[in-house]
Amino acid sequence: MDLRLCIFESLDNMEKLDLSYNQLDSVGPGVFRGLSRLRQLFLNNNRLTVLQKGSLDMLPALEVLQLSNNNISQIENDALAPLYSLAVLDLEGNDLHHLKFKTLIILHTTATHIQLSGNPWICDCDLHRVFSKILYVRHLHIEDYHNVTCRDPPQLAGSQLAWVDSQLCVAETATVLVITITVLVTVLAALVMAERSRKKNRGKNWETESQNQSSSPAS
Repeated sequence: MDLRLCIFESLDNMEKLDLSYNQLDSVGPGVFRGLSRLRQLFLNNNRLTVLQKGSLDMLPALEVLQLSNNNISQIENDALAPLYSLAVLDLEGNDLHHLKFKTLIILHTTATHIQLSGNPWICDCDLHRVFSKILYVRHLHIEDYHNVTCRDPPQLAGSQLAWVDSQLCVAETATVLVITITVLVTVLAALVMAERSRKKNRGKNWETESQNQSSSPAS
């Protein structure tokens, strides 16, 4: 089920809207126009797959956004940007594999408490960097950080990100070092071979010149 554009336009005094368990597939741009006083929005336990840019426009007073237990795998750029008052963002139990730092840093709030556990995270160096940055942002608080677990890679399945994040970039760094060293060794070997070949050719030329001079008749 989809929400129609401006369906709530005449409900400007509403402060709480509960749309949970409604089998919603999508929430398009401008749907909540007119709800300028809305403070709590419950969209949990639906079928949402994408948090679209513009779908949360015109909600300047929104403090609680409940999106848990959907199928959200993508949060479009600037989708959360209009939420200047957001204090609670619940994304628990969705289908998020990756997360961009700019997705959350766009929240210009005093303090926002975020739930991200229960998602099938792919724990790699990129995810480690994103969470590391978020943890140092004063107004963003990941409330369930120690419950965020990895689904992939298989060797980390079920592991807490908080316990393995410091190791995630080690393998990548080691791989980069190995590749760099291999390239350097290859280049050095090529230079050595080229120098040897140059010297060998120079020696042959010198020997040929000497033989030519020796075989030339004296004047």
